[in-house]
Amino acid sequence: MDALIERHGLAQVQRHRAMGDVCAMLEFFTHALAEKGAAQLEESIAALLQRPSTPSHLPLDTLKNLPRGPGVYRFYGENDALLYVGKSINIAQRVASHFSGDHNSSRGVRMSESLRRVEYTETAGELGALLLELRQIKTLKPLFNRRSRAAKNLVSIELVPNDDGYLQAQVVREIELHRLANYFGLFRSKRDAERALSDIAAKNDLCNLLLGLEPQRNGPCFQRALGRCQGACDGGEDVIHYNLRMQIAFHQLRLQTWPWQGPVAIVERRDDGAQPDILVIYNWIHVTTVHDEHALYDLSLRGQSVTFDLDSYKLLVKALMNSTDTRHSLIELPEVGAPEVVLS
Repeated sequence: MDALIERHGLAQVQRHRAMGDVCAMLEFFTHALAEKGAAQLEESIAALLQRPSTPSHLPLDTLKNLPRGPGVYRFYGENDALLYVGKSINIAQRVASHFSGDHNSSRGVRMSESLRRVEYTETAGELGALLLELRQIKTLKPLFNRRSRAAKNLVSIELVPNDDGYLQAQVVREIELHRLANYFGLFRSKRDAERALSDIAAKNDLCNLLLGLEPQRNGPCFQRALGRCQGACDGGEDVIHYNLRMQIAFHQLRLQTWPWQGPVAIVERRDDGAQPDILVIYNWIHVTTVHDEHALYDLSLRGQSVTFDLDSYKLLVKALMNSTDTRHSLIELPEVGAPEVVLS
């Protein structure tokens, strides 16, 4: 501060007092604004704010020693408490970005102040990093991760005909994994499922009685009187027409039944040609990872227990059914046996 005052000929203030230092900084800011202009000043401030500032309790060489490839990183605090688990296709860059933006939220500041060391696990590619991140968040329960925590009881929606043949929606708590294609959507709670039903009803003029959003009774639903139901509740809409509209409205939520006889392996290759990750998947669950074909064909999954959950389902449906990544190849593994699957 003294050097700035002398160099730029700023007004003398009472230094090392709160108000004096504030006045000196204001004087410097006003001087810089007049000399450089607002645009250059804003650009310089933005660049400075993006610089990573190593947290005070972290060794200074931590960022230098991090790899620049894909994987999962873990932040630890005092007494080896796990603070946070994250993933990236560039671990060093992503970890640095935490510290360049840690001033933007109280959560970021608290995590930065608590941080004592960083660990990481490298993976062959992004899919392996995503799956490892999910598994570690759900099993290790880091203090600062909220997203991707395991749901206690997943629910879904099933469409079944009533006595008059109209399809009605039922919230299902007991999901049978071998018939996932009979269900629509996976939700963390009954309330989330009912919100989805309300949204579908509003966008498609469907009957709230048949969607289970109003108590069962004889006569039309409340929305019928408002012109937001086409009359399935009082026979005013043809069964075939209504059921077709229901199927169209719910189509995007239909779940995907596991299409293979047993487990499969996704071989994820590294850009440098080093040892790949072989991700063993069954029923949309990441069971394990091995790193060579000998380990893969020595594998036996019989007697193991794995947990089905919402996040891995979404991730693996996308990876297995819609992937165009040429670094991935798939091997069917019916001979290794299937693990027992439980719902989260």
